[in-house]
Amino acid sequence: MSKVITVRYLGPTNHHMARMRVRSEAKSITVNWDHGLQYDSDNFALAARELALALGWTGTWDGGELPNGDGYAFVLNQATCAFEAGL
Repeated sequence: MSKVITVRYLGPTNHHMARMRVRSEAKSITVNWDHGLQYDSDNFALAARELALALGWTGTWDGGELPNGDGYAFVLNQATCAFEAGL
């Protein structure tokens, strides 16, 4: 079964600082946004890594921004099949 993690940014409120909601089929966590990181993608990747480690999911992860711009998705690269599109 594929392992997928999605990460969505949650802006600050009167009660919480900026954070991210990190979800998988197995578990969901909330991680604080690290304003010290240079790129937004680093925050998303580190949040996904935190959940993967908590679940014991190790390996190489591929990820990127969702088409609707509503966060990032990461997939465990299990290399059971692969393809290259384009020329």
